[in-house]
Amino acid sequence: RYNSVAANARGSVNALYGAVANLEGVLDALVLENTGNAPKEEWGVTIPGHSVWIAVAGGNDADIAEAIYRKKDAGCGTAGNTQLTYQDTGLPWQPIYAYNIERPAPLPFGVRVTIRKTGSTSHDIVEKIKAAILADFNGESSDALRVGMAQNVYASRFYCPTLGVGVQDLQSIEIAAPATEEQWVDMVTVRADQEPVLDVDDITVI
Repeated sequence: RYNSVAANARGSVNALYGAVANLEGVLDALVLENTGNAPKEEWGVTIPGHSVWIAVAGGNDADIAEAIYRKKDAGCGTAGNTQLTYQDTGLPWQPIYAYNIERPAPLPFGVRVTIRKTGSTSHDIVEKIKAAILADFNGESSDALRVGMAQNVYASRFYCPTLGVGVQDLQSIEIAAPATEEQWVDMVTVRADQEPVLDVDDITVI
């Protein structure tokens, strides 16, 4: 709600984020800012001086470019791996503006849950655990925001959804990213140019 209200403003990081994140088809968005002269390292990426880093997963290029045009202050640079353009046809000279945004690379997650079977363990507990963790990861449950860019992801976030489906004796929950490497840990740092994704087949219940 806070960021949606900020979308009514102009020039601030929150205004940019609110405008982009509210666009149809946008799954995840991130805006970082460097107000200094020298490049700055943040969440694994380099932001040039006096620039903003706008990372967007999903959404239409033209819609994103227009949102940036309407919310970004003149003179503020942009950074990222993809260039978008917007033409203001409402002005007589119809200027074209170019903006750089980051289209993040997918970062496949793996989740490994170990439980002890008891007399009350339901026959479909594996399916229930997988569904609960997937919903929590994608922000589809009522208790958590979606796992996204530029954040530390803790395996402990999946404790409550796992216990909530009737697990009586939870032994451990571990995560790995990328999932293919199977380096199971308690915490993963997601860079600002990575978009976490989780497939149900990458959730293992032992």
